Amino acid sequence: MRLLYLVRSLGYLLRILSVAMFAGCLVPLIDRDYSDILPYLTASVACLLCGFFFLFVSRRIKTLDDIRKVESLSVVALIWIVYGFFCAVPFLFYGFTFTDAVFESISGLTTTGASVIVDYDAYPKSVYFWRAYMHWLGGIGIVVLFVGVLPQFSVAGRQLFFAETTGPTEEKLTPRIRQTATLLFSVYGLLTAVELFLLLVSGIPLFDAVCISFSTMGTGGFATYPDGLNAYRSVPVIWIVTVFMFLAGSNLSLLYCLFFTKKRRWDIFKNSEFRLYVTVTLVLSVGLLLSLLFHQKAMSFKDASANAFFHIVTLMTTTGFSYADFELWDATSKMFLLLAMLTGGCAGSTAGGIKFVRILFLFKLIARELKQMIHPNAVIPIKVNGKPLPDQVARQMASFILLYFLFYLFSAVIVTAVEGDMTVGFTGSLVTLGNIGPGFGEIGPYGSYADLLLPTKILFIFNMLMGRLELIPFMILIYPEFWLRSRKVSWIRYLKRNGSET
Repeated sequence: MRLLYLVRSLGYLLRILSVAMFAGCLVPLIDRDYSDILPYLTASVACLLCGFFFLFVSRRIKTLDDIRKVESLSVVALIWIVYGFFCAVPFLFYGFTFTDAVFESISGLTTTGASVIVDYDAYPKSVYFWRAYMHWLGGIGIVVLFVGVLPQFSVAGRQLFFAETTGPTEEKLTPRIRQTATLLFSVYGLLTAVELFLLLVSGIPLFDAVCISFSTMGTGGFATYPDGLNAYRSVPVIWIVTVFMFLAGSNLSLLYCLFFTKKRRWDIFKNSEFRLYVTVTLVLSVGLLLSLLFHQKAMSFKDASANAFFHIVTLMTTTGFSYADFELWDATSKMFLLLAMLTGGCAGSTAGGIKFVRILFLFKLIARELKQMIHPNAVIPIKVNGKPLPDQVARQMASFILLYFLFYLFSAVIVTAVEGDMTVGFTGSLVTLGNIGPGFGEIGPYGSYADLLLPTKILFIFNMLMGRLELIPFMILIYPEFWLRSRKVSWIRYLKRNGSET
């Protein structure tokens, strides 16, 4: 591992990301609350200075063209951690403890939407804009966003692009990675703008509409009110948000083809993952609708429909918006919600979770094993979208699913032991590792993570980062051989080698 390559890459990214942080100053400027500019200005300047410092330290590295995949994975993991600390700075100005500030920041950037805020009247509007903006920035991927505008990365941009994009497949729209990143961001921005317009037409105030649009397309779920979208008492708004959450959970590359190309316009409807995504959404939504109509006698068909489709989509796409306190619902209804939490969106979307392509692979793997028992000599490849899945990709998918649930069980057991609450332990671990946000019990849709113990918050922070980057980059970071191949090599001598291999 060449440490100075990591430092150089982080320097470039932090320098540009510091400019993006100036957006936090917009709300105070518009409201003419100039004293409220200081938290966001401080965070931006600190990020900029750190970026220049990293570039100065690694100034002997002239090009990043020969960066390796394992180093790119580590850059992606480290930029999320480092940038998460800088985004936590504004919260420190408003009385957050250091742990709570980092928790809220990481929750925003990883688009989890788990919050430690209890009193929503205690903070200015800029805080809620900052949280929603972190969702929007983290949703498209802070690395994917800036690979499109950073000429310094050149060939290295390909490694960073595929290291950050979620999902097991490497899919690009054009031969140039920068152009692909730009096209994906265009779809992302266009959908955000369309949702914003529809919300404004529906009567939502501009500030709230911006925050909702950012949180929706980032599949984050931070709201500006303690009761979430229920504060607007508007069923049309709920359906608008539901549609755009569903789109945000779809593959952005396929959405680009649908909206902007002719030859590949209908590819999305031929995609087996998308078809499974639609099917599961409909099945779970209808199941929840029937359960609500049967158990919640006071709920009309109109409200039950909105609640059913909204909550299935918001949990399936790992957005985590709240419209009703589903903690008060019956066990059958909660079962459908739990099933939605176990899925995730499509590969190449802003959603977290396991992803439907892996669920599809798992079903096909089980089917193949059953056929193999009947026909032991048959060669039966696993096909996705009509194409055989390479053995390497199949192994990666199987390893991810196994590792995902092993880490989930580990986290659930630890949190249950620390908190003495099995509901918080098992649902909290699930919704933080899946970047969902609300769980059951104390951390339900109208609850908060504020009263959890310090070890639990730290573990949940780690869960959110692991879930957003799909485990592998963080597993590499804690793998000893990645840092030094020989224990006899000193760090001082390593740094003096100016980026050469140990």
